[in-house]
Amino acid sequence: MFQIFSAGITQTLSHFYKYTGAGNDFVLFEDKIPSSVPQICDRKRGIGADGVLLLQKIAKSHYKMRIYNSDGSEAEMCGNGLRACFLHLLTRIPDEAPFTIDSMLKSHQGSRCPDGEIEVEMGPAHFVSKKQIFNGIECDLINSGVPHLVIKNTLHAPFIEIAPPLRHSHGANVNYVETDKGGWKVSTYERGVEGITDACGTGVVAAALSLAVHKKVSSPLILSTPGGDRLTVGWHGQPEKPEQVTLKGKTALVFDGQLSIIG
Repeated sequence: MFQIFSAGITQTLSHFYKYTGAGNDFVLFEDKIPSSVPQICDRKRGIGADGVLLLQKIAKSHYKMRIYNSDGSEAEMCGNGLRACFLHLLTRIPDEAPFTIDSMLKSHQGSRCPDGEIEVEMGPAHFVSKKQIFNGIECDLINSGVPHLVIKNTLHAPFIEIAPPLRHSHGANVNYVETDKGGWKVSTYERGVEGITDACGTGVVAAALSLAVHKKVSSPLILSTPGGDRLTVGWHGQPEKPEQVTLKGKTALVFDGQLSIIG
C-alpha cells in the first residue's frame, strides 16, 4: 500500500485506487474526491493519472460514475474508466454482481470475460458528419459518448502537431487510424489531457465505426493502441448509428493507498 503525504497540517486520509485500462490510467475514489483533480493527476507532485473517477453508490449493485480529465474538466463518458469501475466492483464486492453503473449518458452493464478482460456496454454512438474538411484535413465527426474527429487521409506532419489545432478549433478529441501489422492502430489526442494517451475507449469506438463505414470491416474489431494493448469493439446494427456498442480489453489495479491532503 502506498501513502502520499505533504508537509503541513495533516487532513483526513482518503483511500484511493490506481487503475489502468489498456494504459489509460485513473485514480478512483469512492464517495468524494479529497483534493483538486489536477493536483491528484500531476505525475511529479501527485499520484499521476489521465483522469479521476468518482464511484458513488446509489443502491445495492447500482452505482454512479463521474469522470474528470487531468485538467479538472468533467467528461460525459470514458470507456476505459467505465471498465476500471466495473473491475473495482467485481473485485471488491463480487457477491453483489451483476452491477449497473450510471454515466451522464445512460445505465451501463459490464462483466469479466473468461480471458479476464473487462467488457462494458458503451453509450449511444452516431456519425455527426462524414468526410468533412476540418483545418484542411478530411475527418469523420463521430459522437461515441463524447465527440471525436477521426482523420481519414495520410498525415503531412506528425500527429502530435496536427491534433492540437483540430482539438481546440472543434472542441473534440482527435484520432488517427493507421495500418499496423495487418490490422489497425488508433492514436487519440484527448481533450482535457491535452496529449496522446496510451489508449482511449471512446476514441477506439469512433475509429472502429469509421472503419466499418469506409473500409467495410465487421464486428467485432480489434484495434491496437499506442500503449501496446488491444481493445475490441463490437456493435449491432448499422455502424452509422449502431443499436449497441461494446468495449473489451485489459484492465488492472496498479496500486492503492492513502492520500492525505495538507492545508
